[in-house]
Amino acid sequence: MNEYLLGLQGRRVLFAYAIVLILFIILPALVLVPISISADDSFVIIPEAFSLRWYEQLVGDPRWRNALVLSLQVAAVASVMATIAGVLGAIGISRASPKVAKVLRLIFIAPIIVPLMVIGVGFYMLYARMRLVGSFFPLCLAHAVLVLPFVMLPVSARLYSIDKRLEWAAASLGAGPYRTIFRVQLPLLAPSIFAGFVFAFIFSFDEVVVAQFLSGPRLETLPRRMWEGIQMGGLEKTITAVTTAQLLLAVVAMLIISIWQRRSATKAVSSK
Repeated sequence: MNEYLLGLQGRRVLFAYAIVLILFIILPALVLVPISISADDSFVIIPEAFSLRWYEQLVGDPRWRNALVLSLQVAAVASVMATIAGVLGAIGISRASPKVAKVLRLIFIAPIIVPLMVIGVGFYMLYARMRLVGSFFPLCLAHAVLVLPFVMLPVSARLYSIDKRLEWAAASLGAGPYRTIFRVQLPLLAPSIFAGFVFAFIFSFDEVVVAQFLSGPRLETLPRRMWEGIQMGGLEKTITAVTTAQLLLAVVAMLIISIWQRRSATKAVSSK
C-alpha cells in the first residue's frame, strides 16, 4: 500500500513538474499573441481593442515583406536540399556496415552538436574566400547543412523499424535495389520524410545566427530583420506579429504531421 501511494505521489509530482515546464516554455510565446492583435501602441497583454494593424504593417512595409519572402524562399530551397540529402543518407547508413554507419551517423548529426556560432564562422571563412557572402544559393546550402539532421533522424528511425522481410520479398520477386527503394521503402518512409521536411523548414525559417554571417548587406532574412529591429529601436509591435505568425506556422505544421501520421498508422493497421 505504501509503495502504491509513493508511486502515485511520484507520478503526481512528475505531472506537476511537466505542466510547469510546459508553461515555462510556451507562456512567453503565448503572451505575444494578444499583444500582436492589440490596437494600442503600448504593450498590453489584455487589450481593450483589437486590431490587425501590425500584421498589415508586416505585409505593407516593403522591408518586412521582402524579408518574409526571402525567408520563405531560403527555407523552401534548404528544406528540399536537406530532404533529398537526408533521405539518401539515411538509406545509405542503413545499408552500410556497423562501423561505417556509426561514423556516417555522427557526421550527419554534427550540425545539431556543433555550436551555431562555430558553423557560422566556418561557412563565413569559406564563403568569403570564394566571394559568396550575400548570395542566395550559398545561404540556402548552409541552411540545408544545418537542418539536415532534422530530416535524417526521423527517416533513419522509421527506416530501422521497417520489416526487412519486405525488402527480401521484393528481391525474391526480381526487384533490384533501386526499384526496392522507390517501390517499397519510400512509400513507407513518406510520413517521416514529410515530418523531416516540415521540421527543416521551420528551423531554417527561424534561423538567425548563420544568416547574420552569410547574408551580407544584400540579403535580409526575417529573423535578421527582427534582430536588427530590436537592436536599433527596441521591441516593435510588428515583431510581435511576426513571432505570432511563426508560432501559428509551427502549430499548423505539427497538426498536419500528427494527422498524416495517424492516417498512415490507421492504413497500416487496416492493411494487416
